[in-house]
Amino acid sequence: MTADTVPCKICGAATADFGAVDFNRNCLENQGIKLPSADRPIPYRRCTQCGYLFTRAFDAWEPADYQREIYNDDYLVIDPDYAGARAIASAGVVESIFGAYKANWSILDYGGGSGVLAAELLRRGFHAASTYDPFNPLFSELPKTRFDLVCCFETLEHVPDPLATIGRIASLVSPTGMVVFSTLVQPKEVDLDWWYLAPRNGHIGMFTAVALARAWAPHGFELLSWNDNLHAARRMAAPAPLPAAAAEPPLNRQQRRAAPRGRKPVPRAPRPVEAIFAEALHHHQSGRIAEAERLYREVLATSPQHADSLHLLGVAAHQAGRNGEAADLIGQAIAINANVAVYHYNLGSVRMENRQLNGAVACYRRALQLMPDYPEAQFHLVGLLKALERPDEALVLP
Repeated sequence: MTADTVPCKICGAATADFGAVDFNRNCLENQGIKLPSADRPIPYRRCTQCGYLFTRAFDAWEPADYQREIYNDDYLVIDPDYAGARAIASAGVVESIFGAYKANWSILDYGGGSGVLAAELLRRGFHAASTYDPFNPLFSELPKTRFDLVCCFETLEHVPDPLATIGRIASLVSPTGMVVFSTLVQPKEVDLDWWYLAPRNGHIGMFTAVALARAWAPHGFELLSWNDNLHAARRMAAPAPLPAAAAEPPLNRQQRRAAPRGRKPVPRAPRPVEAIFAEALHHHQSGRIAEAERLYREVLATSPQHADSLHLLGVAAHQAGRNGEAADLIGQAIAINANVAVYHYNLGSVRMENRQLNGAVACYRRALQLMPDYPEAQFHLVGLLKALERPDEALVLP
């Protein structure tokens, strides 16, 4: 494979020719459902940096083209669960994790087809659930409100412009909301025989974990995954920003004339710690991680026991992939103040990424003890307990 000038749809890096498969290649061929050759080779490319695997063959298609060529009457032959079984199973996943919020959460199923998932959630007692799908005229109008939870099951691999789609999803999430979605990430060793490389199913782009994280990061979301197929995206938890310190007003003409001449100006007093912290937090929330880290360290140089700076310096280290350092810093914040739920939650996220699953369970439990109405912590605790084959414990949350 040779890299050339075709940029990656996720990170913009160079891509390499990955090879081509026939348009009629589908996900059920290993189960004996093989369509006749369409004699239409679909070329795929793979990013040399983030690993995103994609085709440009459908980039110019309109919704009518997808309806005619892919999502037609024959689609159920190669994806029988599309008719409703997958949506009903997904509703069960949503209920098992978020059932405690039925009475007050609003939910959107993005890419929800015929609306089966939203209807099933309403049947199960969720008070507000709706559907958006550009290929269904009944649900093709993009909502003008934001939602506590946006579901996006088996959708991201079907879109020709993944960054634009993720941007639209992010714009529909409330400030305290989150996204739960499914898309199968690539195995460590992937080739043209991978069963998920299936253009007849509408599989246009397949992610790696790195590509998924990069796609969500520009919108201020971090990626958390239960397994290779089920994921969540949520905003990095952080305290509310503090007001910046007021700037010292300039001298007026009369004050300048009265000022002593020929003497060095008296140095200004150092900025208050909380003003530095507020600036650091602003940089952090704007994605300028390195500048935020520098300012958190400036706070700690003056106030080593500043727990919020230790915590967020740990969060920044986690975002940069330095998970050992992150765990140490957040642990120091907890040693100073053990009664802040978000400290325990973010330490749980670090431990989960380090595959310290039992430690992550303990962190999420403690976060829920401190703040019972903490949906992100409940989401990850339930998922971890199921992954650890301890589902009965999920029925008795803190």
